Amino acid sequence: MLSNAMVSMIGLVDAGVIGRLGEVSPLAAVGLGGAVISSFFWMFMFLAVTTTSDIGRAVAKGEDHKVTESLSRAIWLSGVISIALVFVIPLLVWLLPYILGTSAEVTPLFRQYFMIRICAAPIAMLTHVATGYFIAYERTRTVLVYKSVSQVINLLLNVLFVMGLGWGVAGVAIASFVAEIVALILIAYFMRDELSKLWVYMKDKTRIHLPIGAYLQNSSYVFIRALCLQLTFLIFAYLGNHLGDEALAINSVLLIFVFMVAQASDGFATASEVLATRSIGLGSIRALRINSLKCTLVSLMIALSFATIFIIFDQELFGLVSTNDSLRDMAPVYMKWVALGAVIGVLAWSLDGIFFGSNLGREMAIAMMVSFVAFLLAAWIFVPIFGNHGLWGALVINFLIRGVGLSLFYPRVERLINPDLISSINPKP
Repeated sequence: MLSNAMVSMIGLVDAGVIGRLGEVSPLAAVGLGGAVISSFFWMFMFLAVTTTSDIGRAVAKGEDHKVTESLSRAIWLSGVISIALVFVIPLLVWLLPYILGTSAEVTPLFRQYFMIRICAAPIAMLTHVATGYFIAYERTRTVLVYKSVSQVINLLLNVLFVMGLGWGVAGVAIASFVAEIVALILIAYFMRDELSKLWVYMKDKTRIHLPIGAYLQNSSYVFIRALCLQLTFLIFAYLGNHLGDEALAINSVLLIFVFMVAQASDGFATASEVLATRSIGLGSIRALRINSLKCTLVSLMIALSFATIFIIFDQELFGLVSTNDSLRDMAPVYMKWVALGAVIGVLAWSLDGIFFGSNLGREMAIAMMVSFVAFLLAAWIFVPIFGNHGLWGALVINFLIRGVGLSLFYPRVERLINPDLISSINPKP
């Protein structure tokens, strides 16, 4: 849970440091830029998901050679994606401000932040693969270590570059970029033994052909799911921007809190993913049901705890990010939407892990597409009437529809288990 929550901390630290300046435009640029970068990187989260699923099943069956094969395939694919991004990034830097409709004050700051942060895209791809590898082996403490260290580096460099050297938005972006490089160096250290095996494997000319068809098929569904999810947040940012720079700034900051809860819950979804993979590998429906229920209930308790904190300490929490009085005065009202979204979203976030571990990417993509259409319809109806409150209501509806959709597809997870392989092994309490 802690390692997943760390993902949102880069955006929170960036916004918190730049918010100390007390200006709306830099905060809006960094908040929006951080949300867009996070969304963009998470579009390729299938690299982690499919790696976890493939390696987890290989470990359950004792097929060590398939572990190296799966890791090699994921690294090659991340390299291909990184090369493609070299040609896409300049277009994104130029086009996104027009798509999002940012103001004249926010646009240059947004481009400056985005251009620096997006250079870490290849690092993000490799980090996804490594995270999938560690989770498959249940080495979540390792993930926590390199994410925690990178966050400390990010915080220290933010203070140095922004508060000390006065580099502003550029300093925030450079600090985040350096922190991600540090994380990758730590990953290489923690994976040194596997990387040695991988080097030998990839030099073997007889193994140059990697079975990638099924991998890409499931990955394509996960990518479609991620694309719809990120389009939801981009349209959310676009509509919020047209409600003014203040709405853009407060929405960008509050989304960081939403992502924090989502990714904390995803920590238990990750546990569900690993356990679902192992349960399917062993053929144990009972283990699948018990472990899925446990992870969902714990995720709900975590979300309720976050929601309570958001409601009680609304202004104090927002005060950590911005010293702007007008924004802080708006916090109590909108923090209630964040709290509601945190609780409503638990079902979808918990079921994500089960479906990822089951390789049911098609069902996840369908549920996400339906929830995306529901968000568009709700925004079209409610935003003209209720403004920013209507926008947040549409986002909560998106969470709800997504969770319900995945629940309806859940029986397909259990049908993956062959009754002839059902294990007598009971899950550990």
